Amino acid sequence: MRLQTLTAGAIVAALSGTLPERPYFDPDDRIRWLAARSDAGDREGAARALLGDLGGAERPPPGLAEDGPRILAVLPPAEVLEGLLKSPHVYARFRDQLGDHPDDIVAGVFARCVTGGPDDEEAMLRAALAPTDHERTYRGGGYRPVRVSAVLAGLAETVAADLGRDAGETLDRWAAVLAESEYADGHRLAAAAALLAPLGLAEVDRRCDRVEDYDGPRLAAALARAGRLGEALELTTRIGPWQRQRALLGLADIADDAGLAKVHAAFRKAPKADRSRDAQMVWKHRLASLALRRGLADDAIATATGMKDCRIVDHGPAPLALEILRWLADRPAEATPERLRAIADVLAGPAVIAQELAAVVTEALLLLHRLADPALRAELAGARVPALRGRLSWNPPILVDAGVGTVERGGRRRSPCRRPRRGARCHRPPCRRAQGRRPVRPRRRPAGRAAHRGGLRAARVAPCGVRCGVPVDLRRARFAGCLLFLLFGAALGAWTARVPAVKHHLGVDDFHLSVALLGLAAGAIAGQMGAGRLVDRFGSVRVAAPTALAEGVLLLPAAYAPTLALLTVALVVFGANHGVLNVAMNANALGVQRAYGRPIISSFHAVYSIGGFAGAALGGLCAHLGLGVPGTFLIVCALTTALAAWALVWLAPEPPAEHAGAVGDARGARLDGVLVLGGLAFCALVGEGAAADWSAVYLRDNLGGTAGFAAAGYAAFAIAMTAGRVVGDRLTALLGPVRLVRLGGLLAAAGLGVALLADHRYAGVAGFACLGAGLSCVAPQVFSAATARNPARPARALSVAVSMGYAGFLAGPVLIGAATRAVTLPVALAIPAALALLVALSAGAVGRAPV
Repeated sequence: MRLQTLTAGAIVAALSGTLPERPYFDPDDRIRWLAARSDAGDREGAARALLGDLGGAERPPPGLAEDGPRILAVLPPAEVLEGLLKSPHVYARFRDQLGDHPDDIVAGVFARCVTGGPDDEEAMLRAALAPTDHERTYRGGGYRPVRVSAVLAGLAETVAADLGRDAGETLDRWAAVLAESEYADGHRLAAAAALLAPLGLAEVDRRCDRVEDYDGPRLAAALARAGRLGEALELTTRIGPWQRQRALLGLADIADDAGLAKVHAAFRKAPKADRSRDAQMVWKHRLASLALRRGLADDAIATATGMKDCRIVDHGPAPLALEILRWLADRPAEATPERLRAIADVLAGPAVIAQELAAVVTEALLLLHRLADPALRAELAGARVPALRGRLSWNPPILVDAGVGTVERGGRRRSPCRRPRRGARCHRPPCRRAQGRRPVRPRRRPAGRAAHRGGLRAARVAPCGVRCGVPVDLRRARFAGCLLFLLFGAALGAWTARVPAVKHHLGVDDFHLSVALLGLAAGAIAGQMGAGRLVDRFGSVRVAAPTALAEGVLLLPAAYAPTLALLTVALVVFGANHGVLNVAMNANALGVQRAYGRPIISSFHAVYSIGGFAGAALGGLCAHLGLGVPGTFLIVCALTTALAAWALVWLAPEPPAEHAGAVGDARGARLDGVLVLGGLAFCALVGEGAAADWSAVYLRDNLGGTAGFAAAGYAAFAIAMTAGRVVGDRLTALLGPVRLVRLGGLLAAAGLGVALLADHRYAGVAGFACLGAGLSCVAPQVFSAATARNPARPARALSVAVSMGYAGFLAGPVLIGAATRAVTLPVALAIPAALALLVALSAGAVGRAPV
């Protein structure tokens, strides 16, 4: 009995037998009061009072379905029936926000109260069949069909409990009543599931020409309880998608292990309700729930990883992650670190909206901490908890603090800081020592001391609380990754700046030089395609270490090559090393991003752009000072080797995929979806290649700019791209990857398109700047999505996306050059704008779940 809201005096009065007729309390608690009154001994008075309330109340009282039949059971059936038929609630639902389902109809509760003879049952059925004035005006409108279904189901359950009644005779009598209806309700007899199920599906087909969707789940469950699971599964194929899914979930609660496998297989074949994203996510959530019931935790986690946000309550990726955690909490032996990390990635992923995260974060973090090993607990406290708190910055911090208190204090609750950003202050009230003093800046504790119990070293703290920061080891790993991107860009920029000098040294023409440059491109593509297997097998650090150290060294043979053939061979080797390093350092950067729990990949690519500027500037300075190509490349070799050695000290090891316990079934190893992402990278880098090779030509030859002004086109493009990548991580956290890629593609397409139509040199510079800003974040998001698309072999998926993007960079200038044979250059430059628009239209692939 639920008496939480009753006053102490009312409870004492009920137990003592002194029962006021109308006690003063909230009307919503009226049914609870009557239940307490009935339990105290005044059963008849409570029943008659309930009948009076039903006749005069504006809406059914809460708790009627649970306590109403028990309270009314003491009265004669005829009196109960008379009172019920006078109640307006026979035609109403429990609450206005519920759907049109028989379980929501008050008449079904009343039908279970009719314990009299056949005449009373027929009277109740005729009352349900009688249409209201609204239903007569709008024929078929209102809730009449589900009301009749609810009454038949309730009456059937009452009759089935009476072992002396003949089910066939009762069904015949009800069928005759239904046949008399002006609405041809004969098929609605299928709602009497408790009587029809023992007779079998064949008898259902004989008596009913069809089964309504809302009657299907109840009838299927009754067939399964009668030992007819096969017939129940066949019945589910005849009803609509929503009710079919509901029926199969109900069968899963009834079936044994062998039957559950059949239900799971049937659900895989069940169609989604429609093509909307919400319907797709509901289907995925329910499929994952069935997988959990069968013990297929990895399948459920793989489904959660691929889900997108859902506007239907309790059916998004965050509720599914919590459901998986509850399942693992009941089976601690199944809670491996790989599974827990995958669930933590789901909670921190962009597909989880803040409102959905707020509903589950407290319990989810507590379960994660309880199931995690010490290493994962440290990871939770150091990086994942601040990321989750940042996602909920609009919410009261108690939502996160209630879940992370155990994480950050080793079992004792403590309110951590609300925001982990630089400069954020603790929101807790000042401690006693800090009261009355002026504010003190947050400080760092020495690296040798723990920042707080159970936490990581060097986390930022304030005098009156904890200021959660990123662990020092993780910050160093990020810095080391930036060093790799810096030397990668610097080596390529230095080579590009000295290409004219190499051409002059060999005395070759443009055609023969292009052959050598083609060797560089071919080596890079070959290296990128093969790097995925190496990184998956040995880990990103073991692959990045030798290639980073060799990046600058392999430039030296190109400087000393005496012939074109040797230059080509040297560039092939340099390109292959360059391609392998490209995949390895991106794989490592994405691993650091996963540990951070928030987007940081764009910052690595921003450092690459800065490295390209620095390398080109160094090459130009050496040329200005009269230093030859060998001397320039010796300086570049020394600098890149020093940067590589520095980076290798702090690089975070990324475990090989074969030993990392990657989550996913066999279908996760396919690269189908990665090819789509590679296509997006191809389209984006076509624009980058076109800007690099054709922007100066367009501004000088078509718009009449000077040679110096023509260089401003690519300069604006490169600066805008670098700036976009600098702020790309914040934009990703704010907008999400899909929206960011879509808006970036639209900016690039609109900016370049308008500039081409304007036909002015300043508009041209602005157009190339828009192109750079719009495409700046496309490649980082595509690479990040590629690894998530194939968690079993992330580096192999990454290598495909990187290779296709590099192919677009190479193909862009060639494609535009070929187009200029048929059209003018401004028209040919519309190709990158069109491809940027295609990127915007296909941005959903960045966040689409694997098939």
